[in-house]
Amino acid sequence: MATLQKIRNRAGLLVAVVIGLALLAFILGDLMGSGSPVIGGKRTVAEINGKGIPVSAYLEHEKSLREFYQLNSGGQNLDAETERRIQQETWQRLVRQTIMDRSYEKLGIQVSTDELKTMVTGDQAMGLSGNPALSEPHPIIRQMFTNPETGQLNRAVMSNYFNALDNPQFAQEKKRWLFIEKEIVDEKMNQKYLNLVKKGI
Repeated sequence: MATLQKIRNRAGLLVAVVIGLALLAFILGDLMGSGSPVIGGKRTVAEINGKGIPVSAYLEHEKSLREFYQLNSGGQNLDAETERRIQQETWQRLVRQTIMDRSYEKLGIQVSTDELKTMVTGDQAMGLSGNPALSEPHPIIRQMFTNPETGQLNRAVMSNYFNALDNPQFAQEKKRWLFIEKEIVDEKMNQKYLNLVKKGI
């Protein structure tokens, strides 16, 4: 359990950094100034690029983010500052998702199962020479499973962790992992989009 808690703490810290770097800068204006996402019982809380954002979508994102924070805090109650941060991050995620998903769809940007597996496990892939080449896992994965004493990735601990996720006793941890996995995918999608923009496409 001590090892699992260490993994949680490492992942929580790095995911927070990745989220901050990946988020696009948007001015939310009066939406953020209202202090509450649900106003007047409306079925939508905002309109972004002509698309209404349902209250249910906001609440679903907020719940997912809150659960992630709670799991990383060991199930402790969240303070007012953390709750405020969750609300802000929820809005930012909705804005980013609504705008970027359309661009991803138009450009055919997606992350395959094989790509995700390589980013997560760093499994061997064929290099340019046709020989197997070990790929580095995503920084979040390295942060979660690096042995602090040796500085090396502990693949045994990593393997045990993912195998344990199929155990019903680790249902909450699996939910937390799926959140992290989505962050990794979203970051990769954004990276692909930016690469296309740099190429002038």
